[in-house]
Amino acid sequence: MTSARQTINSLCLSVVVGLLLGMANHPATAAEPAVFVGAGTQSCAVFGQTYQRNPQVAEQVFFSWAQGFMSATNYSLSAANRQQIALNPDGASIDIQEAFIRDYCAGHPLDDYTMAVLKLMEQLHAMDRAGNPRGPAAK
Repeated sequence: MTSARQTINSLCLSVVVGLLLGMANHPATAAEPAVFVGAGTQSCAVFGQTYQRNPQVAEQVFFSWAQGFMSATNYSLSAANRQQIALNPDGASIDIQEAFIRDYCAGHPLDDYTMAVLKLMEQLHAMDRAGNPRGPAAK
């Protein structure tokens, strides 16, 4: 029974992440409201440029947005009685998570920062399910 529940929870999480990924790639027009606002709507290239100018400020601004986005996603999952994503599994310190996003953005400069955060969340979820002691690896 536990295996079936894990499968259902994983499927639900995949659907939520898939919907978020779809929305992240759908820019709002003047006639429709913005789905995402804030630092995460910037491209990875903008994040990289900001990081080169001032790493500490870039991490504070962008990663604070990321933490709020991940927390809000968990809140939505909880409200829907779905399994939440562990945002701090063993081996995934804040420094490691920030490095994952930097690596992802370096390899995907045209993606939105939101996409990097969603990829991080996928990795955190996989680590939590596997009990992985290593940090996430950007692809």
